[in-house]
Amino acid sequence: MPSEVALSAIYTALKTLMVAYAPLTALLAVKPLGVSVPAIYDEGSVPQAATMPYLTIGAGTQTPWHTMGDANDPTAKRWGWNSTLQIKAVGQGNEASGLAILSQVATVLYGGRNLTLAGYNTAWIDDDFNVQPTLVTTLAGVTTREWPAILRVFCHD
Repeated sequence: MPSEVALSAIYTALKTLMVAYAPLTALLAVKPLGVSVPAIYDEGSVPQAATMPYLTIGAGTQTPWHTMGDANDPTAKRWGWNSTLQIKAVGQGNEASGLAILSQVATVLYGGRNLTLAGYNTAWIDDDFNVQPTLVTTLAGVTTREWPAILRVFCHD
């Protein structure tokens, strides 16, 4: 287990919670092509036909957190991961609209919330939900804003 990548399971668990939280999904567009689910995408996988506002999840990091258990007793050794990931609201609204979306994300993904992750006995969201500076891009007279936040998740077997 020490060489495993936990980020995919974390992304899946977080997306499941966000999709199920009506106050958040009410602020988001729906996915294109007749799929009536909220517009929450993996970073780098947003279709060109996507309608704003939407969320992306990605830019994950993962570091070992294998300090649990007695290192001299292999039966007591436990494997864990300390991961961060970026959740980003993207839209063409004003600053308040993007921060309202992040506020709902923070409400559903609150510090201390337990997660159900495939392959892990315990997983939880840390107290950190760090909102980053807004990124503003103007292209052909159209202004798009990105409101990123960094979230930390711990998991172990």
